[in-house]
Amino acid sequence: MTDYNASKLELIEEISKKAPKSFDFSVHTFPVRFWLLDVLNTLDSTNTLLKGDPALESTRKFPEG
Repeated sequence: MTDYNASKLELIEEISKKAPKSFDFSVHTFPVRFWLLDVLNTLDSTNTLLKGDPALESTRKFPEG
């Protein structure tokens, strides 16, 4: 089953586990979901919260080689 409905809170919790520093998010300063997806994708591109999320189709792709 593809899970591409990760909430902002789930994404923030996952980023907090992997990031070398705290982003100090609060209820009033939640960033947009796409930004959270992009940060998590940068930190851990194989994370299960990212699997199949259509928002990531437009993220940067690096040339191979």
